[in-house]
Amino acid sequence: MKAQRLLSITMLLLNRDCISAPELASRFEVSARTIYRDIESLCQAGIPVVAYPGSGGGYGIMGEFKIDRSLMRPEELGQLTATLSSLSAAVGDEKLRQTADRLKAIVPKGKVAGQPVPENYLFIDLAPAERVRERIGLIRRGIEERRLVSFSYVDAGGKSSDRSAESLAIVFIWQAWYLYAWCHSRSDYRLFKIARMNDLKLLPERFPPREIDLDARPWNKAWPESSPFLPTCIRFSDAGRCLEHFDEKDISVEPSGSALVQAKLPAEEWVVNYLFGLGQDFEVLEPESLRDLVAERARSALEHNS
Repeated sequence: MKAQRLLSITMLLLNRDCISAPELASRFEVSARTIYRDIESLCQAGIPVVAYPGSGGGYGIMGEFKIDRSLMRPEELGQLTATLSSLSAAVGDEKLRQTADRLKAIVPKGKVAGQPVPENYLFIDLAPAERVRERIGLIRRGIEERRLVSFSYVDAGGKSSDRSAESLAIVFIWQAWYLYAWCHSRSDYRLFKIARMNDLKLLPERFPPREIDLDARPWNKAWPESSPFLPTCIRFSDAGRCLEHFDEKDISVEPSGSALVQAKLPAEEWVVNYLFGLGQDFEVLEPESLRDLVAERARSALEHNS
């Protein structure tokens, strides 16, 4: 209870220039003496709380400690808060949630320059399935403690192999969560889809830091290497809906209203799952191997559901 009250007091002090002890005591339904002890605890924790004497005095936080609101517009702060909240929910990071809560406290309420401040309108739902979230939590520990992980991995072709790896980064790309790591089994960097990692274990062995610039997004290079891109030509029945899934430059609208899409897409098995998930009629024109794979999948589905 005290810890929650201390956090709330800190949020108020960040959001107000000055607030009196009686007002704090009334808000939290405690005595003024309790508020004095809370202020002392905040000072001991390194938060620079200052006392302002006089009839209009009270407590505040030194200006140097506060974030300058002029650096970001209210809507930008709201969007940043939404992003952090979504990430904290996706990976179960309590520190990110606390940071989001602190940012919420400094978003101005009411009006700014006479104009109403819009409520947050940006929501990002990145939360994976529970089993993937648990794996992400284990991988995060491996990254923070530099401990090896072991797992059984099923590739796009359904082949399973045992791996041990040095976890370097957790990446959300192509609508899924991936682990970017140095794979001991392949002696190279690899991108692993977390949903395909089974029997994941955190090992006691530790690994030294690797000289790699993660800010350069090296997994963008690893992605096509682990899942080779194929040139494809596919006709879809609804040209309008194709814009949701493909670049406009790759789409040619036909007189009938259908669309011819010519694009490079990842490995064939992935493409098959993706195409059937789009929810519209399509015809694979190239390559023939992909056309045969789609036909085989359709025949199998028909046999099981006829």
